[in-house]
Amino acid sequence: MRSDRPLIVSILLLASGLALILGYGTGNAAFNAAYPFSAANLQLAINTTGPAALGGLVLTILGLLVMIWALICAFIGPIQSIRRTDREVVRVEREPAHPREYVARETREFTPKI
Repeated sequence: MRSDRPLIVSILLLASGLALILGYGTGNAAFNAAYPFSAANLQLAINTTGPAALGGLVLTILGLLVMIWALICAFIGPIQSIRRTDREVVRVEREPAHPREYVARETREFTPKI
């Protein structure tokens, strides 16, 4: 299974969901850096209301589910390719048929003469 398409869809869904939440949100952010890394902190306070909150949450959850699906596809893909290499594929070539020629011959032979 190919995981490139589900991965692209999941990134688009996650980005649009977070863009809705952050774009229509009001709040503040603070970051404090300190030398002992245990004292560094990041504070985010975002308040999003209305359809943007619900739509952003739904899109973000869908993006996470599709991301899990892409991860499963990424693990299953190599296993299926190993299984496929055990079989030998034989391609049979045939000459193409031209039905127009046969129809033209039949119509010439069976046309009534007046």
